[in-house]
Amino acid sequence: MLKKYTFFYLGLVCAGLCFFLSCDSSVTGPESGDLNLYIQPGFQVSIEDEYTTADDLFQAYFGNNIADVVVTITGEAMNNIEMSLDLQLKDGMLYSAIGDIPSGARRSVSVELVDADGSTLYDGTGSVDINGGKTTDLVLRLTSTAVPELVFPESLPVDLEFVFVNGGSFMMGSEGNNVDESPVHYVTLSSYYISTTEVTNAMYAQFLNASNADSLGQVRGRQYILISDEACQVVYEDGRFVAKAGYEDYPVVFVYSQGAIAFCSWLGMQLPTEAQWEFAARGGVISSNYLYAGSNDADEVAWYDETSNGHSHPVAQKTANELGLYDMSGNVWELCRDGYSTYSEDGVADPVVYGGSSVIRGGCWFEERLHLRSTNRDYLSGGNTSDVIGFRCALGRY
Repeated sequence: MLKKYTFFYLGLVCAGLCFFLSCDSSVTGPESGDLNLYIQPGFQVSIEDEYTTADDLFQAYFGNNIADVVVTITGEAMNNIEMSLDLQLKDGMLYSAIGDIPSGARRSVSVELVDADGSTLYDGTGSVDINGGKTTDLVLRLTSTAVPELVFPESLPVDLEFVFVNGGSFMMGSEGNNVDESPVHYVTLSSYYISTTEVTNAMYAQFLNASNADSLGQVRGRQYILISDEACQVVYEDGRFVAKAGYEDYPVVFVYSQGAIAFCSWLGMQLPTEAQWEFAARGGVISSNYLYAGSNDADEVAWYDETSNGHSHPVAQKTANELGLYDMSGNVWELCRDGYSTYSEDGVADPVVYGGSSVIRGGCWFEERLHLRSTNRDYLSGGNTSDVIGFRCALGRY
């Protein structure tokens, strides 16, 4: 029913891909093994087919802000190794194959992103057993070495309002509904901001103009919106993008994942994580534990198959939830930053899932009320877009 997206979430402010190697390479054969190193970076970037190398992707997004990326491998009865690697894009992560590592237990593998001043901006560490003559996989997640301040911009280029969501803990998910909503698990979130409405056609047209998008809705060859579809409510007229007359305040749809991410970045924001989205939809720390976002009565808060007359509606026409957020249930599905995955019963803090199909939340105007629940989940894969998928923006520390 839904067209699908594939997202890649990337946390490297990086273009320097030249590494250096200083190790004893005389150890080979059964006394050494190989390592497939996968790196989950810290913040989002979508990948499309035109980016075939990590170098191209980093340069397109981030320029030359990182001076070096250092991978170090240490362990007992071996010389320390610092690797110079050609990173690739694989399975939604950065990837490199490292050969001829002396075999042994608990080899420590660390990755550091170093800026021009020699400061480490991001790092990650893991351990792995290296078995002679075999190849082992290791996934590392990079995190920032500094706790970022949560500072809201003094001004925004569009009239998009935000609310502050006090951090807190909640039980995420549900039991007895769709299997992917369980197990219910304990989640703790830092405070963040989230937009009161979905991004509208007028806002997105303003962004396209500011980004110097071409008449096809592309920026530097990257498709941001499917402007060629007759149902698209953003059009290109007289050298500018505008919302179709009467549709200025409708949620923008037909936006590609990279276009949603770029819009959020334009504001200095990100897409909300799935946990941020659900916590906000439930009402945060002042939640009344409604079934839908703001009520147990779907008609009160949502445009869906029984109320929509077969189309989306302007934002903020229904009743807001406890936090003052509109349309978290119904109207259009909303993209989240996370890749879709099964839940774990373990408690987590500020979770983000990288790679894979992107989570969407909230249901839409043609769905039954069952799909409007604040815990309901769906996902999108592939490179397509749809007239039932929109997004809102968030600003958090992570």
